[in-house]
Amino acid sequence: YGMADPWTLAEAVEKLEKEGARKIVVARMYSLADQFKGKTDYILGLTDTEPKTRGGPLPPRVRSSAIFATFGGYEENNSLICEILKDRVLEISQNPEKETVLLIAHGARDDKRDKRWKDVLQKHADYIKKNSQASFKDIRGLTVREDWPKKHKKAVDEIRDLIEDASTHGQALIISNRLYGSGRYDEFFEGLDYEMNRKGLALHANMTRWLEEGIRKTLQNEFSLP
Repeated sequence: YGMADPWTLAEAVEKLEKEGARKIVVARMYSLADQFKGKTDYILGLTDTEPKTRGGPLPPRVRSSAIFATFGGYEENNSLICEILKDRVLEISQNPEKETVLLIAHGARDDKRDKRWKDVLQKHADYIKKNSQASFKDIRGLTVREDWPKKHKKAVDEIRDLIEDASTHGQALIISNRLYGSGRYDEFFEGLDYEMNRKGLALHANMTRWLEEGIRKTLQNEFSLP
């Protein structure tokens, strides 16, 4: 969870090694498959390609005799996550035909990556439309790009306009498409009329299923274990 923090990884590896682990699967708990992959792989010694540090020092590498494999990207092409989001929508929905549903995620700094993220979110939205008996007015996937002030302001302003329009002609439902909680979303949308599901994705059995599937496939593909 720690954005490829080398000390967190080192501590976890040391703990597993003391328990006898010699082959370790690292689950990168991020929306897209390549998020923090380069940095994580470098720290674990899976690649010598140095990660971008924006002028800072390179992260220290984990010293270990264990063999590592990693996987991540819980949102990409995954019906398990779509089902979580569908449940989160239905938990707060009251009158679908008048409701505009907004799946709101963190977003990325790079425009191309952020578009890719929004494309993934829109696939989730389309899944919910197709697999829900409720007929919602609209479902859209959006990002707030909250770590980059100029891009964040533009993104939030656009979402605020959508919320205002939706609440004028019905009801806006915001689904926190984050791993846990809703971060600063209430602050971003202060003063507007909306309902929000603030739970996030983690507190759902499907996230455990995604982890189990990812671990099993990684063990089979990387370590040839049953």
